[in-house]
Formats: sequence, C-alpha cells, structure tokens
Amino acid sequence: MNFAFEITSEDVATVLDMYEPHQIFSIDIDVTTIGDVFNLLHLDEVEHCALRANEMDEQTNCAYAEIESQLRSLGILSPHSNYWQKVAYGN
Repeated sequence: MNFAFEITSEDVATVLDMYEPHQIFSIDIDVTTIGDVFNLLHLDEVEHCALRANEMDEQTNCAYAEIESQLRSLGILSPHSNYWQKVAYGN
C-alpha cells in the first residue's frame, strides 16, 4: 500500500452514493456491506490509478473511477454505470 493516497470504505460509499438503487445490484447496502465490498477491491490498482494524477481532486476522481470499474466487474454496479469515469476522464 502506498501511503501517499489511502482508500477507505467511505470512498466506496461515496462512489455508490452517486447511483440510484436500481443501478446497484446488491440489496440493502449498509455500513457492514460496504466494508465487505471494500475488502473485495484491489486497492493497489485503485491507488495506482489515483497516483497517476497530479492534483488531489484529480487523484480522488481517478480512484473513484477505478472503484466504480471494479464494482462493475464484481457485478455490484450496472455495466452502464460510468459517472466517475466521466468525471475523471471526460468520456
């Protein structure tokens, strides 16, 4: 883990907060579930993506985009969920 940028379960909650319930495929996501989801993430990949950006806001947006991507891969978010991808990379 790189200590220059740290990912927490709150970051997962922030990513999920951008979506309507029908876009999240897990039912009743709460604090416990978010912690479980957090444990499924490849944090090194999230941190690597974040550290490619220069500014703190850019790092955060890139980290959120990677979390979002991993949540799609895990089947937690709809395959069409790309809010943070657009924020971070403009596409």
